[in-house]
Amino acid sequence: MLLMPNDTWQWNYDSNRDALLISLGNELNFMTELKSKNLIPDALSSQIFNTQHAIYYTQSLEMLSQQVKASEPLLVQMALNATAAKFMWQHQAPKSHLFKMSHECVYSKPGKVFYLQTEQAKGLCFVIDASATSSVVLLLSELAVSDSDLLMAFSTIKVLNSRLLPLVSSFSGHMMDYAKRA
Repeated sequence: MLLMPNDTWQWNYDSNRDALLISLGNELNFMTELKSKNLIPDALSSQIFNTQHAIYYTQSLEMLSQQVKASEPLLVQMALNATAAKFMWQHQAPKSHLFKMSHECVYSKPGKVFYLQTEQAKGLCFVIDASATSSVVLLLSELAVSDSDLLMAFSTIKVLNSRLLPLVSSFSGHMMDYAKRA
């Protein structure tokens, strides 16, 4: 059974961990990957997990489960991080220079899953917001961007749509492997 939102959920910032949390009730907290430098100012104080957040979370959970083969806990983790990114992330400069150009034209829209490819690796991302030229995406796995730098799973970044590679079915097996490692 997938974790479904209720009226006890709320956003909290934990200054000791420098992380945004979603309090799920009964002293159960989910820690997102968002740090204070990447948060909108309102995220630094307690906020209710409102109806708009709950709708986005359930829609993300559904879209992810249709496109990515992963365990239920990992799908929940992806959807909760996507919701945090959608509503609490402070937009940053694009990181397109880290990724290879796509040779295929893609249509980006919220809820779609794409690849991003660096010189070292390829990884999945989930589109949070999209415009005609760029997208805000949530990385669904860690991704090496150089020999010494790594973008962590559930990092939120902005990239040009020309960097998004279409999803192919052969990658779903990789996500299952990733899910077993997580």
